[in-house]
Amino acid sequence: MIQSLLRQQEQRNKSSWGRHRVNSSRESRREKELQDLRQAVQSLKRSAQAAVEDSERIFTEMIRSIERRCSEVKELIRDQEKAEVSRAEGLLERLEQEIAELRRRDAELEQLSHTEDHIHFLQSSKSLCVPPGPGDLPSITVSPHISFEAVRKCVSELKERLEDVCKGEMSKISRADRAVGVHGCFTEGETCPLCMEPFQKKQRLMCTHAICAACLERSVERLGLQCPVCQQALRVLGDQPEGQMTHSTYYSHFILIKYNIPDGIQTEAHPNPGKPFTGLHTQSWLPESPVGHEVLKLLQRAFEQKLIFTVAATNGATDRVIYTDISHAAIPVKCKQPGFLQRLKAALRAKGIE
Repeated sequence: MIQSLLRQQEQRNKSSWGRHRVNSSRESRREKELQDLRQAVQSLKRSAQAAVEDSERIFTEMIRSIERRCSEVKELIRDQEKAEVSRAEGLLERLEQEIAELRRRDAELEQLSHTEDHIHFLQSSKSLCVPPGPGDLPSITVSPHISFEAVRKCVSELKERLEDVCKGEMSKISRADRAVGVHGCFTEGETCPLCMEPFQKKQRLMCTHAICAACLERSVERLGLQCPVCQQALRVLGDQPEGQMTHSTYYSHFILIKYNIPDGIQTEAHPNPGKPFTGLHTQSWLPESPVGHEVLKLLQRAFEQKLIFTVAATNGATDRVIYTDISHAAIPVKCKQPGFLQRLKAALRAKGIE
C-alpha cells in the first residue's frame, strides 16, 4: 500500500516536472519573442525617422529644382518678349519715317499740281515718284494672334505629366509604406503572418510565403499584386491535380468551358498524401462577349497555376476534387447575371490573376 502511494506520488512529481519544463520552455520562447519585438519596434522607429528626414530633404530639393525651372521659363519668356518688342519698335520707327516721307511727297505733288510751269512740274514730279529704294521697308504682315499660348500649353502639359507621375509614385510609396510591419518576425509553420492565427484556406505563394485566403484578398485590395511579407510580385501556387481545360462557342451566345480532372493519388499538398482521390468532369459558362473572352484568358492562366480546383477530404471512401473559391457558372443563365463577371475577376485578382 505504501509502495503504491509512493509510486503515485513519484508519477505526480514527474508529471509536474514535465509541465514545469513545458512552461519553462514556453516562457523562454515568449521572452525571446518579447525581446525580438522590442528590438523590432526600436528598429522601426529609427527607420521611420530616417525615412522622414530623407523624404523632407528630397522633397525640398525637388521644390528648389522646380523653382529653378520656373525661373528659367520666366527668363526665357521675358528675353523673347524683350527681343520681339525691340524688333517691333525698330519696325515701328522705320514705318513712321516712311509714312512721314510719303506724306511729304504727297504734299509736294499736291502743290506741284497747281503750278503752270509744266517743265518745272515734269522735272519735280519725276524725283517725287521714284519707287522705294533698297533701304525702304518691304510689306509687313502682322499676325492677328501674337501670344505665348504655345508656351502656356507646354507648361500646362508639363504640370499634368508631373501630376500623373506624382500620383503613380505616391501610389507606390503608399503601398510600400503600408507593407512595413513587424509581423514577419513571428511567422510560424502553421500560423498566418498577417492575422497571427492558424491558417484558414492556406494560400501558398511562389515567394515561399503562405497566407490565409481572406488575409491575402484584403492584402491585394490594400497593396496590389505583391506579397505582403516580402513585397515580391504576387503569384499564388495551387494544389490542383493534373487535368485538361477546353472551351468552345455555344450557339454564338455562350462560351462553354469543359474541365477534365481524372482520378489520381494525392500529393504532399493534399489532405491525405498517398491516398486516392476521385476526379471531376464538369463544365461552366461565360458570355460570348469581349469581357467574356477576357475572363476566359484569366481562367486559363488560373488553370495553368493550378488554382481552379483542389482536393477536399470527405467522410466517404475517397477524397474528391472540388472547385476552389473561384466561382463558376454551372448553367448558362448564371453567367449573365449582374455582377457575376466582376465577382469572378475579383476572385482571380485576389490570387494574382489580372
